[in-house]
Amino acid sequence: MESTANGLLRKILATEGATVPVGYPIGIIGSADEDIGGLIVDEAPAPAQASGDAHSAEVASPAPISQTQPAADGERVKVSPVARKLAEERGIELSQVKGTGPGGRVTLASLKKHSGLNASYRGDYLETYPYIHLGMAIATEQGLMVPAIVNAQDKSLVDLAIASKDLAERAGQGRLRQEEYTGTFSTSNLGMFGVDEFSAIILPPQAATLAISAVKKRPVVAADDQVVVRQMMKVTLSIDHRVSDGVESAQFLAEMKRLLETPALLLVT
Repeated sequence: MESTANGLLRKILATEGATVPVGYPIGIIGSADEDIGGLIVDEAPAPAQASGDAHSAEVASPAPISQTQPAADGERVKVSPVARKLAEERGIELSQVKGTGPGGRVTLASLKKHSGLNASYRGDYLETYPYIHLGMAIATEQGLMVPAIVNAQDKSLVDLAIASKDLAERAGQGRLRQEEYTGTFSTSNLGMFGVDEFSAIILPPQAATLAISAVKKRPVVAADDQVVVRQMMKVTLSIDHRVSDGVESAQFLAEMKRLLETPALLLVT
């Protein structure tokens, strides 16, 4: 979690892995010679035990090395320990979890090749992020929100599916964490409403947003010049031209198209 204050980290009040109440101080920031004696609390919460709810600390961290979970058809589903714990808490059957499609691994794989879109314009310089916090536009009773899957670049297809479901549920309940408001690239999906095509507004300070439309059957001309019916989907990329340009955007979309039309490539991406 990035601090909103400037200064030196003078004291750490919560140990690594601890679960603390909302608003509980986890550290003291001040100047080198500032007296912080009156700010130190008596006790800090102990690290969360295996039987406790370590959901907040675990989900905000990069996914550990993936393990496997048997699927209903005998195949092995890759899933991290964090995702398995979250699935158990949410009652999600891992063998039934599907990938997140264009809003997930395809977007991440494309961003890794075109990292200039995972950046921000900072007035007198450009900041390119080494991580991908993937924002998702979510409609709630309080209005539209764009929380992010933190460190999405480290998650498998199953991890992303579980994380996106969990994020949507907590957004509707008003239980998002501070770091989940710091997306570096966002997606907006109106496909469930049957929308054929639209452009999404960029959420500052991000440099780009991907608009995902409905998948529909359309006539297309195949390689042998025969007209066939195919499942087609339109996506639109909005970009900040102070950060990137049309060439990189076209390359990003071309990479997305390649991965969507040959999804087996995701297994080696």
